[in-house]
Amino acid sequence: MSTRPFSLHTLPELIAAHPEPDAPIVAGLLRRGEVVNIVAPPKVGKTLLVAGLAMSLSAGQPWLGCATTQGSVLLLDNELRPALYAQRSKALLDAYPDSDPLRIHVVLLRGSQQDLSTLREPLTAAVRACGAIVLVIDSLYRAMPLGTSENDPIAVAALYDVLLDVATETQVGIIVVHHATKGSQSRRGVSDVGSGSGAISRIVDGHLILREHAEDGHFVADAVVRSWPAFAPRVITRDQGLVWRVVAGADPGRLRTQMRRRSPPVLSLDAVCAVLDDAPTPVAAIAASLIHAGHQVTTDVLRVQLERLAKDGRVHRSVGDRGAICFGLVPVSASSKTDQVVQAVQRDPHASAATIARQVGCDPALVRRVLRATSPHPDA
Repeated sequence: MSTRPFSLHTLPELIAAHPEPDAPIVAGLLRRGEVVNIVAPPKVGKTLLVAGLAMSLSAGQPWLGCATTQGSVLLLDNELRPALYAQRSKALLDAYPDSDPLRIHVVLLRGSQQDLSTLREPLTAAVRACGAIVLVIDSLYRAMPLGTSENDPIAVAALYDVLLDVATETQVGIIVVHHATKGSQSRRGVSDVGSGSGAISRIVDGHLILREHAEDGHFVADAVVRSWPAFAPRVITRDQGLVWRVVAGADPGRLRTQMRRRSPPVLSLDAVCAVLDDAPTPVAAIAASLIHAGHQVTTDVLRVQLERLAKDGRVHRSVGDRGAICFGLVPVSASSKTDQVVQAVQRDPHASAATIARQVGCDPALVRRVLRATSPHPDA
């Protein structure tokens, strides 16, 4: 924690000393001497987002629709390997042709086991050496001391005190990259988005978040800020996987309300019947047989499908030992469709199983099963 002595002022003295707000760096979001979080779900492109900020600042060009002040940037990355960082940077320089690479400075700390508690003086010296107006910490969880939990508000506050001290002493604006928790964030307030203690959002001057938009590949950028008017949320996406841009006309209110899940594959009746017989079999055993046969299935999904088949009269449902739900093939003599299938075969012995199924109004798998039990029909 800083040992800088405090100063005592009257209100007129304080107002006279600061007649104007601190100089803007990113309009609507960041000023000199401020600390701002950028929070987004894992693996959505947070590093590319702040790299794009660095490129924009180096040229004094807008970023996510916000005007910027041209200046140098110091990027501290503790996740990427040097070769990957270099190749990404090369691609980004091509994507941002007006950027000035000499204004962008990088410190790579992956594997160095250095954290913010040991970096106060080195960071202060580095900011001054390169004249940076923005320092980016990417990312927070890798910059925490060993054994420190992001859920501990006291530890989090102590860590941010280091950054606040560096920002105050050098007047650099600091961006801290952090990750959101898994799952939908649509029902959370902006300041509540982010893994760990609530102190992470309360202690800073701004908290910018990305939440999933209803449109695939789109995100809603929203923020709470201290020294600016309310931030206007906007929809953003990545062009060619590199450059984040604002999507004109998109509705930021259309948040994705829940995470999409891939629908499990639905098994055909043929596949199910191939592993069943007349004897009642527990669902888990049926699932094991299907998996052994090369099918992708879970017990829960299979149970739902078997319940539907039982409701349609295509399989028989029973309760086995210890209440286990079991399923088996409907005995041929017990199926009302069986007689219809037999009659259809007798009318036209050369009809295919598909033709008989259409005539009777049943699944071809049922026709083939009946045919196997009753005749040497060619489709059996």
